[in-house]
Amino acid sequence: MEPGRSFLNKQLERLECHFTWNLDNSPTKLDQLWEHLEEKIQEECSWLGHLYNLLGYVHHARGYTKEALSYLKRAEGMIREQGPTELYSRLLVNQTNLAWVHYCRGELTESQTYLEKVQKLQQASPPPPECNLHPEVSGEKGWTLVKFGKSYRHRAIECFEMALKGEPERKEWHKGLAIAMSGAYLKSEITPELQTKILEQIKKARDKNPDCLYMVSLYLVKLPLCQSSVPEAIVKEALSLVDRMSINWEGLSNILEFLRRKVSLDSALDVAQRALKKFPQSSGVKKQVAICYKWKIFSIKENSTKKQNLISKAVDFYEEVIGSYPHYLRGKLDLATMYSLSGNEQRADQIYSDLFLKTDSLEPRALQLLYSRYGSHLNWLKRSSDESIDYHKKAAEIPALSEDRENSIRILNSIVQRGQHHKCEEIRNFLENLRAHEDNKLTSQ
Repeated sequence: MEPGRSFLNKQLERLECHFTWNLDNSPTKLDQLWEHLEEKIQEECSWLGHLYNLLGYVHHARGYTKEALSYLKRAEGMIREQGPTELYSRLLVNQTNLAWVHYCRGELTESQTYLEKVQKLQQASPPPPECNLHPEVSGEKGWTLVKFGKSYRHRAIECFEMALKGEPERKEWHKGLAIAMSGAYLKSEITPELQTKILEQIKKARDKNPDCLYMVSLYLVKLPLCQSSVPEAIVKEALSLVDRMSINWEGLSNILEFLRRKVSLDSALDVAQRALKKFPQSSGVKKQVAICYKWKIFSIKENSTKKQNLISKAVDFYEEVIGSYPHYLRGKLDLATMYSLSGNEQRADQIYSDLFLKTDSLEPRALQLLYSRYGSHLNWLKRSSDESIDYHKKAAEIPALSEDRENSIRILNSIVQRGQHHKCEEIRNFLENLRAHEDNKLTSQ
């Protein structure tokens, strides 16, 4: 590397932005994130500047540097339109991203120009004494980490906590911390004390963001209520939230989860269909309708005309949704299940065959999802228990923590406990070796 370029690179590496936050650049993650963010643009969004900033990075990581510059310049324009308050600090990440994109394009003069702008911004807006980073930077970093998924949420929690040290009353940071905490832990990790702590933060964020339907609905989902004792007032509140949706369908997934788990599958499906009437062109709402059909179908044990009619509707919705979200892995797996239940095994097998051709581009948790779901598909719908066990072992072998990995381990344990399968001893040895390996990792840390 030539001396001037090397010196510039070292300076850029010391700055805080998307390029230095160690984000997942796997093709599937970037494609899924791009689809999600493009949809957000169509909605009323209070953080469009940050959204375009993140989209600029995603386009660059996908190899589209010209588009990346376009999005970053749009982000800069939107940030400036928000007014002079905290303008310097709000531009820090954006200008650093621009310096990086020009550097990667070989445009070193332009990169150096933006680097100098960043240095001036840092001088004009230093972080508070109690913070390592300016709250605007740690806050934007936190939101970015949240968007990159569950594996980044513990880091996101640290970022929002740092932002709140500098701005203790900032409602955006309270909201971000609540969302990060609510999605950071596996079910098996959540103790009563941790559950209380998460709920308290969600309540705090809800109170500071009373018009944010997402926070109101998230609070409902996390309330530790028993199915048999959900107060009528809370059910009415959940049902009324859909009527309050005017510009976008923010919070719908939380409302439907609350209704499915704590009221009834029929009420969730009814609300999803009401939302679809309000937002008939929204692929996101259609996705939620498809999910509601799926759970309703799973609840019907006997095969019947009613069940087949529901399956047919679910297939239509999932096909349309995947047309809008071609990288929606979980949706494709759900669609394969619907086709299997409809008797169209050939179409289900084709979906799985297509997915297995792309395993090299899948991140670890996506691979766990694919292997775990295919293992269940082989067992319940193909009646191939031996091959099913092999795929659950594949999911378990991938060390990333996820609900899908835990599900496969739980299935393998249940096979051993029943003691009837000829592979019981093999599975027992596998699980013991897996636990020993994990214990060794913990000891060496």
